[in-house]
Amino acid sequence: MKVTIVIAALLLGQGGIAQYASYLPTSTTGVIVEHTYFTLSYSEQHEQPEWVAYSISKARLAKKVDRRNNFRPDPTIATGTPEYDDYRDSKQHDAGHMLPSRPMQFNCTAMDETFFTSNMSPQLSHFNRYKWAELERLMRNFAWNNGEVMVVTGPVLKGAGNPIGETNKINVPRFYYKVVLDLQHKKALAFLLPHKERMKNKLLEFVVTIDEVEQRTGIDFFPALEDQLENELESTAKPELWDFSNPQNDFGTDKKEVKKCKSADLQQKQ
Repeated sequence: MKVTIVIAALLLGQGGIAQYASYLPTSTTGVIVEHTYFTLSYSEQHEQPEWVAYSISKARLAKKVDRRNNFRPDPTIATGTPEYDDYRDSKQHDAGHMLPSRPMQFNCTAMDETFFTSNMSPQLSHFNRYKWAELERLMRNFAWNNGEVMVVTGPVLKGAGNPIGETNKINVPRFYYKVVLDLQHKKALAFLLPHKERMKNKLLEFVVTIDEVEQRTGIDFFPALEDQLENELESTAKPELWDFSNPQNDFGTDKKEVKKCKSADLQQKQ
């Protein structure tokens, strides 16, 4: 596919938390796409995002929409993105969400857009469904405990190889990362996970400095932060400032809203 630069506003999306809209990472590809509730930088070479940035707020964690596995190419990326069949051709890998659908189940659009394949990366099935899912739960709990956080997540594309897919070749990364920023409490944390099928390690064992993730990816994560604060947050890892205990996944369900959303979906299909 021919590489084309997609020009998009550098925002977390119109539904994102406004205070985080100015703190997006740099892009090494120049292909930045804004969706309604998240922004991503896409790598055509690797057929997946190099990062996805989004916000999670405590106020939006109650589930209002049922998950619908609507995997499909992203129409906003001019060069195209993989077909879901490219993932299904692999018996070892899932189409792993970078932005998970669960924190976006506060309305239909937010949930639905997480199933664009521009938000996917090939993850070993057990890794995706257990250790990566555990880290995703922890991000939601960070938001629950702190009010709101910004998360930047993605694969480490340097060294990625052994591609999957028939129509589109999607490189398999060796590592994945998550970086979380809490502006209100002026703290940040980074995780770097080896892409392995089964891991018994606790998430604390994967905490690293943001500087290390920047060195591995070539991405500058928070260039808009004041220099002194940026240096402090990115050069040190302080997991003791965050609550790792008993990450939960049940933040309530608004059953009336779920029914309304299902009805609206049916009307749109008719």
